[in-house]
Amino acid sequence: MSRTSLAERMTRLEQQKARLASEEAKIKNDERKARTRRLIEAGGLVEKAGLLDLEANALYGALLSLAAGAKDSARVAEWAKAGGHVFDREAKARDAGWSGGTRSRNKPPAEGRGTPRPAHALRARCKVDARAP
Repeated sequence: MSRTSLAERMTRLEQQKARLASEEAKIKNDERKARTRRLIEAGGLVEKAGLLDLEANALYGALLSLAAGAKDSARVAEWAKAGGHVFDREAKARDAGWSGGTRSRNKPPAEGRGTPRPAHALRARCKVDARAP
């Protein structure tokens, strides 16, 4: 049975410490990216709702009012249902006819390019689920 020297054990511990620091940095970076993505999505939803034209104080006040209402689960369920209906309606409109670029609406896009997204793709991208309470 060979005994490891103190120097070898210290080296292994330093390597383990470096691995843990690296993993912690990766977790923090992933959390930062997830938060940034969520903030961008929220901004997109504010724009989609037509609220970007409000002055900052009015928008903040509206959001504070919304936050107060978010404590009522029945109200949140109503909001989720209404948002889900709008997302579905927009997705059906997109799926019904192709619109985009400079091409004619009567001319379908080339295979695999410019095809409309199904409703679930938009929900997944925006992390919005109409079934969520």
